[in-house]
Amino acid sequence: MSVQPPRMCPSCREEYLATVERCVHCGVALVAVSELAPEEQTELPPLDELVRVRVENPVWVQTLADHLAQEGIPSRVELLDGDGPVVRRHGAPCALYVRSDDAERARQVDEELLRDQLPDLPEGADTGWSEAEGCPACGAAVDAQATECPDCGLGFAEED
Repeated sequence: MSVQPPRMCPSCREEYLATVERCVHCGVALVAVSELAPEEQTELPPLDELVRVRVENPVWVQTLADHLAQEGIPSRVELLDGDGPVVRRHGAPCALYVRSDDAERARQVDEELLRDQLPDLPEGADTGWSEAEGCPACGAAVDAQATECPDCGLGFAEED
Protein backbone atom coordinates (compact mmCIF):
# COMPACT_ATOMS: atom_id res chain seq x y z
CA MET A 1 0.00 0.00 0.00
CA SER A 2 1.45 3.38 -1.02
CA VAL A 3 1.14 6.45 1.14
CA GLN A 4 -0.48 9.40 -0.59
CA PRO A 5 1.24 12.76 -0.19
CA PRO A 6 -0.59 15.46 1.73
CA ARG A 7 -2.72 18.00 -0.10
CA MET A 8 -2.57 21.74 0.28
CA CYS A 9 -4.81 24.72 -0.36
CA PRO A 10 -3.28 26.86 -3.13
CA SER A 11 -4.91 29.95 -1.62
CA CYS A 12 -4.16 29.89 2.12
CA ARG A 13 -1.52 27.13 2.00
CA GLU A 14 -3.20 25.11 4.75
CA GLU A 15 -2.09 21.47 4.63
CA TYR A 16 -4.61 18.58 4.68
CA LEU A 17 -4.69 14.79 4.63
CA ALA A 18 -4.60 13.26 1.15
CA THR A 19 -8.28 12.23 1.40
CA VAL A 20 -9.60 15.80 1.85
CA GLU A 21 -10.88 17.48 -1.34
CA ARG A 22 -11.59 21.12 -0.38
CA CYS A 23 -10.13 23.71 1.99
CA VAL A 24 -12.44 24.29 4.95
CA HIS A 25 -11.33 27.96 5.12
CA CYS A 26 -11.37 28.98 1.45
CA GLY A 27 -13.57 26.36 -0.20
CA VAL A 28 -10.87 25.95 -2.85
CA ALA A 29 -10.06 22.55 -4.35
CA LEU A 30 -6.88 21.13 -2.82
CA VAL A 31 -3.84 20.08 -4.84
CA ALA A 32 -0.88 17.83 -4.15
CA VAL A 33 1.95 19.69 -2.44
CA SER A 34 4.22 18.87 -5.39
CA GLU A 35 1.82 20.70 -7.77
CA LEU A 36 2.05 24.00 -5.93
CA ALA A 37 4.14 26.81 -7.32
CA PRO A 38 6.78 28.01 -4.87
CA GLU A 39 5.55 30.80 -2.63
CA GLU A 40 6.18 34.27 -3.95
CA GLN A 41 9.31 35.86 -2.66
CA THR A 42 8.30 38.08 0.25
CA GLU A 43 11.76 39.38 1.09
CA LEU A 44 12.15 42.80 -0.45
CA PRO A 45 15.19 43.93 -2.42
CA PRO A 46 17.47 46.75 -1.22
CA LEU A 47 15.85 50.12 -0.56
CA ASP A 48 17.25 51.74 -3.72
CA GLU A 49 15.24 49.22 -5.79
CA LEU A 50 11.94 50.05 -4.05
CA VAL A 51 9.32 52.75 -4.63
CA ARG A 52 8.32 55.10 -1.80
CA VAL A 53 4.54 55.20 -1.40
CA ARG A 54 4.10 57.54 1.57
CA VAL A 55 5.96 59.52 4.19
CA GLU A 56 3.86 59.90 7.30
CA ASN A 57 3.70 59.43 11.05
CA PRO A 58 4.44 55.90 12.35
CA VAL A 59 0.81 55.17 13.26
CA TRP A 60 -0.41 55.86 9.74
CA VAL A 61 2.47 54.01 8.09
CA GLN A 62 1.92 50.91 10.25
CA THR A 63 -1.81 50.96 9.49
CA LEU A 64 -1.03 51.22 5.78
CA ALA A 65 1.55 48.41 6.03
CA ASP A 66 -1.08 46.21 7.71
CA HIS A 67 -3.62 46.93 4.95
CA LEU A 68 -1.01 46.21 2.27
CA ALA A 69 -0.16 42.89 3.95
CA GLN A 70 -3.84 41.95 3.85
CA GLU A 71 -3.71 42.62 0.09
CA GLY A 72 -0.61 40.44 -0.24
CA ILE A 73 1.70 43.39 -0.89
CA PRO A 74 4.97 43.21 1.05
CA SER A 75 6.31 46.55 2.26
CA ARG A 76 9.23 48.02 4.14
CA VAL A 77 9.02 50.83 6.69
CA GLU A 78 12.02 53.05 7.35
CA LEU A 79 12.36 55.77 9.97
CA LEU A 80 13.42 59.03 8.34
CA ASP A 81 16.09 61.26 9.80
CA GLY A 82 14.43 64.60 10.21
CA ASP A 83 15.68 67.80 11.68
CA GLY A 84 12.24 69.45 11.69
CA PRO A 85 9.72 69.41 14.53
CA VAL A 86 7.60 66.34 15.18
CA VAL A 87 4.04 67.27 14.24
CA ARG A 88 0.88 66.40 16.20
CA ARG A 89 2.60 64.15 18.78
CA HIS A 90 2.88 61.18 16.39
CA GLY A 91 6.63 60.69 16.39
CA ALA A 92 9.24 61.07 13.70
CA PRO A 93 8.07 60.49 10.14
CA CYS A 94 8.47 57.11 8.48
CA ALA A 95 8.51 56.13 4.83
CA LEU A 96 6.77 53.08 3.41
CA TYR A 97 8.30 51.34 0.38
CA VAL A 98 7.07 48.59 -1.97
CA ARG A 99 8.31 46.85 -5.10
CA SER A 100 7.74 48.88 -8.28
CA ASP A 101 5.34 46.17 -9.53
CA ASP A 102 3.17 46.75 -6.43
CA ALA A 103 3.37 50.55 -6.35
CA GLU A 104 0.15 51.33 -8.23
CA ARG A 105 -1.98 48.96 -6.15
CA ALA A 106 -0.26 50.15 -2.94
CA ARG A 107 -1.17 53.74 -3.79
CA GLN A 108 -4.77 52.67 -4.38
CA VAL A 109 -4.88 50.95 -0.98
CA ASP A 110 -3.35 54.08 0.57
CA GLU A 111 -5.98 56.31 -1.02
CA GLU A 112 -8.83 53.98 0.03
CA LEU A 113 -7.48 54.01 3.59
CA LEU A 114 -7.17 57.80 3.57
CA ARG A 115 -10.74 58.23 2.29
CA ASP A 116 -11.96 55.78 4.94
CA GLN A 117 -10.14 57.65 7.72
CA LEU A 118 -11.06 61.14 6.46
CA PRO A 119 -14.58 60.86 5.04
CA ASP A 120 -14.93 64.68 5.07
CA LEU A 121 -11.97 65.08 2.71
CA PRO A 122 -13.22 67.04 -0.32
CA GLU A 123 -13.38 65.08 -3.58
CA GLY A 124 -10.83 67.25 -5.38
CA ALA A 125 -8.28 67.15 -2.54
CA ASP A 126 -4.82 65.80 -3.23
CA THR A 127 -4.54 62.46 -1.41
CA GLY A 128 -0.76 62.51 -1.48
CA TRP A 129 -0.61 64.72 1.60
CA SER A 130 1.43 64.19 4.68
CA GLU A 131 0.19 65.38 8.03
CA ALA A 132 3.60 66.95 8.54
CA GLU A 133 2.83 69.24 5.57
CA GLY A 134 -0.39 70.67 7.03
CA CYS A 135 -4.11 70.20 6.48
CA PRO A 136 -4.88 67.39 4.01
CA ALA A 137 -7.74 69.35 2.46
CA CYS A 138 -6.35 72.86 2.00
CA GLY A 139 -2.65 72.62 2.98
CA ALA A 140 -2.89 75.29 5.69
CA ALA A 141 -0.42 75.14 8.58
CA VAL A 142 -2.06 73.37 11.51
CA ASP A 143 -1.07 73.68 15.16
CA ALA A 144 -0.11 70.39 16.82
CA GLN A 145 -2.99 70.70 19.31
CA ALA A 146 -5.67 71.61 16.72
CA THR A 147 -8.79 69.48 16.41
CA GLU A 148 -9.76 71.12 13.12
CA CYS A 149 -8.19 73.15 10.35
CA PRO A 150 -8.37 76.90 11.07
CA ASP A 151 -8.82 77.68 7.34
CA CYS A 152 -11.26 75.10 5.94
CA GLY A 153 -12.71 73.54 9.13
CA LEU A 154 -11.75 69.91 8.37
CA GLY A 155 -11.96 67.98 11.66
CA PHE A 156 -9.06 65.82 12.83
CA ALA A 157 -9.87 62.58 14.63
CA GLU A 158 -8.15 62.12 17.96
CA GLU A 159 -6.18 58.91 18.56
CA ASP A 160 -7.39 56.51 21.24
